[in-house]
Amino acid sequence: MKRIFAILSIGLLFSLNAMADRAARKQVAIDACESKELSATCSFEGRRGSVEGTCVEDRRDASVLICKDPNRPKRGERGQRGQREQ
Repeated sequence: MKRIFAILSIGLLFSLNAMADRAARKQVAIDACESKELSATCSFEGRRGSVEGTCVEDRRDASVLICKDPNRPKRGERGQRGQREQ
C-alpha cells in the first residue's frame, strides 16, 4: 500500500510540474501582446527559440490576447518535420 501511495505521489508531482511549465510558457505569449491590439505583430522567446507571430484572441478567454505563430501547425496536423519523404 505504501508503495502504491509513493508511486502515485511521484506521478502527481511530475504532472503538477508539467502543468506549471505550460502555464508559464503561455504567460510569456500573453505578455508579448500586452498593450498591443488584435492582429499586431509580436515576438517572444519560446522553448525552441524566437517566435514571431501575431496577437490573436485566446481560445478560452476572448478578452485576452496571445502571441501565436501563424506558421505553426495546429494540433493533430503534421508540419514539415513530421512528413515522410517519398
